[in-house]
Amino acid sequence: MTLTMSHSAVTAVLLAKPSIYADSVLSNIEFGHNISSQRKNIDDCHRFRFATESTLYVINIGDYDYDAIESCLWTLQATDDSLLVALTNAPSDNSFFYLLNCPIVKGFFHCADSQDIIDRGLAKILAGELWFSRRYLDWRLNLLRSKTVQATKKESVLTCRERQILALLAQGKSNNDIAEDLYLSSHTVRTHLYNLYKKISVKNRGQAIHWFARQNNCGGDEYARH
Repeated sequence: MTLTMSHSAVTAVLLAKPSIYADSVLSNIEFGHNISSQRKNIDDCHRFRFATESTLYVINIGDYDYDAIESCLWTLQATDDSLLVALTNAPSDNSFFYLLNCPIVKGFFHCADSQDIIDRGLAKILAGELWFSRRYLDWRLNLLRSKTVQATKKESVLTCRERQILALLAQGKSNNDIAEDLYLSSHTVRTHLYNLYKKISVKNRGQAIHWFARQNNCGGDEYARH
């Protein structure tokens, strides 16, 4: 499958050990997609130079341990967050899913995927889209929903008074301000804060404000400025 868009400014780097598989991937990228490509070792990623913001990295995750891949990914992310990364030769289980937390990873391919699937996926990634399997998306959605349910359960165990105090705390008010607004003693406010900290598993005011902000889809700094 040949890409219809122009990739004259795109270069591709395959991070893999020398092998017949690596030669095949390079050949397909260079001749199948008309993209200049080269193979490098993942251990050298901190020395890479980026001549263009349109560099595509393809990492053979079957060649390296996941710690080395994760380190390389975040090094690339910190160097140039416009890079495009695809993982190839991925196993059939979920063991590598945490590697996809790095924003520059735009897709992955399983070791059993056909060349046609890989071609179509690379085309989508080069066009600025994502290429993730339905199983990964199901896993990610279920994880997100689980965290949302857990957060909702924590919030539901707060008393009405604790929710009031937390909301005022998120507005940047001091204990004395809160006590004055709610006609309580400062000691009572401190007791409520101690109890709600334990319930939502935070250790201080800043963490409580950020927890409250996350539940309300706002940034903690926005609340702290009020």
